[in-house]
Amino acid sequence: PVAYSRLTTDIFPPDFEPVLKPELVAPFAAYLCHEDCRDTGSIFEAGGGWAAKVQLEQSKGVLFKEPFSLDDVSGKWNEVTDMTNTLHHTDGQKAAMHLGSVLMDNHDNKKADSVESFIGKVIKCPPFSYTQKDTALYALGVGVTVSRQDMSDLKFLYEGHEDFSVLPSYAVIPAMVTGMTDIFANGIPGLKHFTSAQALHGEQYVELKRPLPPKATLYTEGRIEDVVDKKSGALVLVGFETKTEDGEVVCTNQMAVFVIGVGGFGGKQTTSKLKPIVRIPDRAPDATRQEKTFESQAALYRLNGDYNPLHIDPAFAAMGGFKDPILHGL
Repeated sequence: PVAYSRLTTDIFPPDFEPVLKPELVAPFAAYLCHEDCRDTGSIFEAGGGWAAKVQLEQSKGVLFKEPFSLDDVSGKWNEVTDMTNTLHHTDGQKAAMHLGSVLMDNHDNKKADSVESFIGKVIKCPPFSYTQKDTALYALGVGVTVSRQDMSDLKFLYEGHEDFSVLPSYAVIPAMVTGMTDIFANGIPGLKHFTSAQALHGEQYVELKRPLPPKATLYTEGRIEDVVDKKSGALVLVGFETKTEDGEVVCTNQMAVFVIGVGGFGGKQTTSKLKPIVRIPDRAPDATRQEKTFESQAALYRLNGDYNPLHIDPAFAAMGGFKDPILHGL
């Protein structure tokens, strides 16, 4: 409102008083308060019997990434003030909403940028030593048994067997035991906090370069290969290379870990880093065999080094949304 009053006597000359009388604004102000007036959140200008609606016109603007300086602002000033292609806001609320949208998009981009910085992280794993006792325990944990009728798997359980062998899938253990704890120890930058109850073993790729010796000390180094936004969660790809003391590569692994409830961070939704698995033949299998897990199998398998309480503690499993503790993914 523009009107002549005691507050404006030093602003407007006296001959403006009859032109800018408050009475020439009051009816308009009163109508804005009337129930028939449906305008709200708008900007109006009134004075001297004249009234008009005012809209906000805004340049596209520039979002500066912190830290930024006076020189940065000076260098972008032409863009800040460029009114060539402007945005029209019908009210102050919409202008504020636009600013909020810009800032939220920037926040999401920062989260995605933070996640990108996590990709490539090197995971230094401590040495991993094992003996025949450890590999036999692993074999029992995955269901290897012997009977009078079938002694073919005795070589995986009895260290005195002339052909004592390590199950090839034991190749996943050095990386899992020495590397997985470090990966999530401090969370993932840009993602909200999560617990191990939310981290599920999704997929696994393992490549064995040579048979595993009955006992050895192995050295593993890992690297975060990608983080994918699956909306309902994040898929974290971790690659590992395991070597002997003399530097010979024994095996490589890629673990795909699905972290429930931390998706929607604005990251990529696909990846080219996922290792291709062996294609399942499109025909009937050559042979089939049924195996039944036993109730304490997870309790036994965890002694190989995967001590995630998700697999044994009912209360902890419930925190992850599971009715009961679940079997290990691998």
